[in-house]
Amino acid sequence: IKTVRGNGSRRLVVFSDPGCSFCRRLEAELAHVTDVTVHTFLVPFQGAELPNAISCSADPAGAYAQVMAGGALPKAASDPCDGPVDRNLRLAQQLGVNATPTILFDDGQRSDGYLDRRELRDRLAAATAHARHGAGAEAPGKETAGATEFQP
Repeated sequence: IKTVRGNGSRRLVVFSDPGCSFCRRLEAELAHVTDVTVHTFLVPFQGAELPNAISCSADPAGAYAQVMAGGALPKAASDPCDGPVDRNLRLAQQLGVNATPTILFDDGQRSDGYLDRRELRDRLAAATAHARHGAGAEAPGKETAGATEFQP
């Protein structure tokens, strides 16, 4: 699920489970962060039914936003769909993600857990500066904790 806020010039990757209360809190904080593109990968750590219902809905981004804001659950799809939840779980396993929320920044840094908007803004600024100045050996978009390259 791709969400662009403002000009979308900064990037975040978030592994989220719609059943996770800290993920809901993170979404509320992300709503106050501007100029960011958020790539959300739904994972079924607390059950597959809700992530699959969101992924298979007619508007996954809208269904996700509605659920995370405490709204109604999306209606189950009449036909089973081949949604991305299993693929997202495999990617999470490759990257060593075993809790939600997990946030990956453009400079390869990662946060396992909730961050408030101030911390998000600070970490995004640091990642942007890192990418702009080329500090370190890792290119933006690569996970430094493993050898897996991430390209949203």
